[in-house]
Amino acid sequence: MKEYLPLIGVLIGTILGWLLSQVGQWFVARREEKKAIARVLSELLELRLRLLAIPKVLELLSQHFPIPPEAQTGIRLVFSQVFRFDAEMGHRYSEAVSLVAASNPLLGYRLRCQDLVSPWLDTLRQLAANDGAASAAMFAKLDDELLGHLKPHFEDLLKELARMHGWLTWWKMRRLLHRPIELPENFSEMLKRHIQQIPQEVQAPAVQAPTVPAMTPVSEPGEAVTKS
Repeated sequence: MKEYLPLIGVLIGTILGWLLSQVGQWFVARREEKKAIARVLSELLELRLRLLAIPKVLELLSQHFPIPPEAQTGIRLVFSQVFRFDAEMGHRYSEAVSLVAASNPLLGYRLRCQDLVSPWLDTLRQLAANDGAASAAMFAKLDDELLGHLKPHFEDLLKELARMHGWLTWWKMRRLLHRPIELPENFSEMLKRHIQQIPQEVQAPAVQAPTVPAMTPVSEPGEAVTKS
């Protein structure tokens, strides 16, 4: 038995070394995966903010004066230029998704092309606005319905990625998603300042009271009408 002890020691040392090597590689892979997930989370949060900021602006404007449905599509187009889609964002997002797909191809597949949602919506808005007031008014309702479906889709992806990054990140993400969308403070103040400068008659046009014609008194039967 004693002659096997050195061989057993070598075997145990080899197994322990292999296990430590595997654990070390797992930690390195996990660290790289978390970095990739963090990058995707950051880009996806920015995409979500741009997607929801435009209806937030429309909501703020609607609090000051009524906006007809046919004008809402044009306003969304105007402010889509204010919250312009960064061309570099698509490149950064694709790189981050590729890093995630290297370790989780199914998740990488689900994350692909999420950055094209906002440009796709802008294209549809432009087509509707060019087609006339009726199409613009109809697409304003469709726009709200599409955003109603896209918002939970983005939030589900964000919560899944946050859980993969870590439970603390998941908890913070849930708190963040429950907060209402907030526009940048400077932008909100600038928008309110310009709204206040709009003449009151433009914000809420006065409704002219209908002219009531003068009524001629009607005499009772048998009563003579006195002429001057």
